[in-house]
Formats: sequence, structure tokens, C-alpha cells
Amino acid sequence: MDPRLCGAGGENEKMDRWIESPWVLRILALFLAILLYMSVNMEEVDLKKKTENIPNENIATIEDVPVDVYYDSENLVVSGVPQTVSVTVEGPKSIVQSTKALKDFKVYVDLSNVGLGTHDVPIKYDNISNQLKVKIEPAYAEVSIQEKVTKEFKVGAEISDGMLGDGYQVDSLSVSPKTVEITGAKDVIDQIEYVKATLDSNELIDGEFTGKARVRVLDGELNKLDVAVDPETVEVTVKVKNPNKKVPVSVNKTGSPPEGVSIKNIDIDPKEVTVYGKESALDKLNNVEINMDLSKIKGDTVKEVPIHLKEGLNYVSPQKVKVVVSVEKKTSR
Repeated sequence: MDPRLCGAGGENEKMDRWIESPWVLRILALFLAILLYMSVNMEEVDLKKKTENIPNENIATIEDVPVDVYYDSENLVVSGVPQTVSVTVEGPKSIVQSTKALKDFKVYVDLSNVGLGTHDVPIKYDNISNQLKVKIEPAYAEVSIQEKVTKEFKVGAEISDGMLGDGYQVDSLSVSPKTVEITGAKDVIDQIEYVKATLDSNELIDGEFTGKARVRVLDGELNKLDVAVDPETVEVTVKVKNPNKKVPVSVNKTGSPPEGVSIKNIDIDPKEVTVYGKESALDKLNNVEINMDLSKIKGDTVKEVPIHLKEGLNYVSPQKVKVVVSVEKKTSR
């Protein structure tokens, strides 16, 4: 036998013995275990990173959810219940998304068995899956339950002076109907001091005018009160007057006559005119003036001069007066 073959066979036997050695097998098993652990750990890290980058879609907040109130609306008045709340739901993704999209649930406050007075009551919900955790914000409402009262009040009419034509003032104001029924909580009804209907118009009023006005209910400090008014609007009729006063006409002379001309007499026709306007302006009025520039008078002159009115006055009759100017010319020597 070739000695080289004998040598090779010996080496193979040594290799087999080495591989079959318990220590070698243990080392190989440990190495494989480390590789497997590292592989699994890397996969968990990658999965965690991917999960962190995905928004949490298992929680949703639904804003502006209306709140129903169950109570004896014919005899009671309730205040303090929020009109809307926020509802947060948490649970299985598909149910959360469905609840948010459909909004087929109710949020309510049940006051059916709650007595008069002020109470902290829970805000409840209905028709939301029991697989979801539900949080309502706010969770409670401080409500006031009072006896409903209806009383009849007389309506007072108002109009802004800015709506009146220049020189006009209110002669009379009337409202139809003259009274309204106001319904609200008893303590609010007791606060009523003013029931007003303020006429509003985009046109200046210079004659009789009728328009609709919304009724306002106010307390002593002119704060609007939360009540129901029937009817909500009334008709307001305003009649205006245009006070007048007769006053004399005077001449405001300016300038000097040309050389050789002397003013002999200035006569006005008529000597009095009737002026219309607000009484406050008429009270201060003693006469009206016309302007006359004497520098333009070269001889006997007859002319019509308009009368200009001050603020608060709106009309004069006649609007012009005739001015007769008589002159005397000097002859040069």
C-alpha cells in the first residue's frame, strides 16, 4: 500500500475524532446559539423601529359632539350643560375608525330624576362598542334646574337720532303688539328691567315710517338675558316732526363800494323767513344772514340771494330773498 495513502487515512481519522469531540460540539452549538440570538434580536429592533414610525391609530378624539339633555322641558329650565364635548375612544383599530367615521353614538345628560337646584351630573354616552375605552371631556356638567316661568311685559320702542333726516325729530313712537310673553328661569325673569325694540333702517327717516324690530330683554346693567320671547320681533312705527321758527333776515356786508358810489339803502323782501329744524338748533337761532359784497355794487341793484343754513336746520321758506340796493353816485368836481 502506498505510504501516502496510509498517511492520509490517519489524518482523516484524527479529523473525525476532533469533530466528534464533545468540546468541539459544545463550542459549535454555542456559536450557532449566538448567531441565532443576534439574528432574532436584530429583527426585533427593526420591528420596533417600524412600529414607532407608524402613528397610533388605535386612539381617536372626536370633537364637537352635541350633547342631548333629557328633562321636563314644559315645566323646567336647564342651564349649564355644554352644547358640545370631546369624545376620545381607544381600542381595536377597525372599531375606532368605524366609530369616528360614523359618529352613530349619542352623548347625553339625563336630568329626568334630578330635582330643582344646582347639581354636578355625569355626561354619559350610548351606542359605543364595549370593546372601546371611552373618555368624555368634560366628564361632568354643573347644571342649574329651575322652574319655568312665563310673564307678559310691555315693549318700549327706540330709534337712533342718526336715522332721522337732518332737522327732523321724533314726534311719536308706537309698537305693535304692545306686549310680549317672556319665558325663562324664575330668577332670570325676576332680573328683567328693560324690554326694548330698537328700530333699524338704512334710509334716513323724514316722514312716517314702519319697520320690524327684534325685541331685546335686558337686566338693570343692560346685560342681555337668556330668555325666550314671543313674538321675537314687533313692528315699530315712528312719526317725525320738523319744528319751525320765523326769524328776521339780516345782511352781512363785506367789502367797500367802488369809488364814487355810496350805499343809500338796502331793502330785503321778505324781511322774515320760516326756518325748519331741530328744536335745539332753533332755540339758538335769532336771525339768518345773507352775504352782500358791496365792492361789486356799481349802481342800483336788485338780486336774489340764497339763504344758507347751519347744522341742525334743514329747510327755509322762502329759500331766497330779494335784495334791493339803492346807491348814490358822487359827481367829481
